[in-house]
Amino acid sequence: MSHVARLLSVVSLLAACNSSTVSDESVDLGGNTIPDMTVVQPTPDLAPACSAATCSGPGQLCQSDKCITDCRQNGSTACGGGTVCDFVTGTCTAPGACVVAAKFESCGSGLAIKQCGPGSQCSPSGACISDGTCTGAVSCDASGRCWASDCSCNRPTASCTPAALTSFNAAPFNGSAWDLKFDSLCNAYVVTLQSGQDFLRQLTPAGTVTSFPGLSNQNMQEVAPAPLPVSATAPGAVALSYGGIALSQVDRANPTVAMPNLVTAALSGGGGALSTDAGYDTGVMGLTYGFDGTLYAANITQQGDYHIIDLAGKKTQSIYTGTRRILTATAFDSTHIALGTLDGEVLLFDTAAKTMASYAKPGVAIASLQRDRFTGTLYAAVGGPPRILAIAPGGIATTFASPTAVGRIALAPNGYLYHVTSLVNANVMFSRYQLPATR
Repeated sequence: MSHVARLLSVVSLLAACNSSTVSDESVDLGGNTIPDMTVVQPTPDLAPACSAATCSGPGQLCQSDKCITDCRQNGSTACGGGTVCDFVTGTCTAPGACVVAAKFESCGSGLAIKQCGPGSQCSPSGACISDGTCTGAVSCDASGRCWASDCSCNRPTASCTPAALTSFNAAPFNGSAWDLKFDSLCNAYVVTLQSGQDFLRQLTPAGTVTSFPGLSNQNMQEVAPAPLPVSATAPGAVALSYGGIALSQVDRANPTVAMPNLVTAALSGGGGALSTDAGYDTGVMGLTYGFDGTLYAANITQQGDYHIIDLAGKKTQSIYTGTRRILTATAFDSTHIALGTLDGEVLLFDTAAKTMASYAKPGVAIASLQRDRFTGTLYAAVGGPPRILAIAPGGIATTFASPTAVGRIALAPNGYLYHVTSLVNANVMFSRYQLPATR
């Protein structure tokens, strides 16, 4: 190779070294092949796309290498400046009439424990499911915190509608009706208190009435449908109390057979809120299902006690012993039952801790309780004079409606509160009140 060719070859190699890569073989002026020499520049370390430090705004968190705003998720930056996390939008918002704030309830056990938040409730299997106050599916973050989506400011459209009010106020459904409740399919149920044989009656949305006979001369006190149906079209179990001394349930397979005493109770006195005759408000009361499908009742062995009821096994389990007479109860949330007492106080029973706590003190005997989970308002039917009280979170009570007579109330799935003027041996009157359409 000549001196000039050798010099040009060196120059060519230097040029190659100054480029980022040489991907093809080169040839010098003398026709000699220069082997491929690929030079790779070092890649600098990439900074993380986001972190807790960079996603530090109210309600922000780093997720999938991006800063997102969703204060509902565990690990997000806390809301500040007098704002709260709104579970409608996932943003930090000033407190207002339509802000769904965080409230989580433990669900499940062990490593599978979850926290059921707004719009959700704990199922019997330990999962967070919709409580019907929101229209969307239930979402959960990595920590097990769950909440429902599409929690609108407006009450969700009902999946069913009860029968026309005229059907409620027609025979035989209105005859001596003493208590009223609805199941999730909009079937209405009453139990009667009259001379001779009593009945539990079902009124379907189509207006069909079915009468289930009771034992002769055993007055019926309360009715309690199970919270979940057997299927989308088949109603679930329905429990009832007999004259303060026994509990039974509907046998749909044998609708003409009198419903037997399955669980007995002590005949404790003390009166109630519906009648001046203390004999009509005796013994077991406060019959209700929790949202988990557990059946509860009070005054089973003595005034003020509280029991889990197993009608299939014909047995009870004592879970609280008290002395104050309990008249009514309703499911409050996934882990609490609201109880109304003869001396005019609303108590919250914690089904996990087995403790009682005061919630409100209307100061008058409470005939019936129902809670609207959409707004969080607890409604109480009382006498002296007849009223339906609206008890806001925090225990402040105001008059919601003034029926013509004292009675019991029932919340229908379509957002109406029904009232029945509980009467003995007489045709009663049903009325209804539309609950707020917005939070």
